[in-house]
Amino acid sequence: MENTIGFKELVSNNRTARELNAQAFERIFKTSLHRFMHPLFGLDVVKLDEFISPFENESTSQAISRKYGGEALTLVKMIMDMELSGTAP
Repeated sequence: MENTIGFKELVSNNRTARELNAQAFERIFKTSLHRFMHPLFGLDVVKLDEFISPFENESTSQAISRKYGGEALTLVKMIMDMELSGTAP
């Protein structure tokens, strides 16, 4: 059986991820998490990538770690996980 979530649950998960992580995101990245969140699609990784501006041949993950440290990368991964599960790891 496929593990899928419905529209309302997805929107709720995205809202929860944003609400629980907004302060930490702003503290680390010095900008609002809200500007990178879409109510249905969650974290807009394209917008985040543009903000992070990785070097050529550098992944966004590598650039986050280089510029902001491991805590920042862990936070971004946690936000993405929460979008699917609705709970913090």
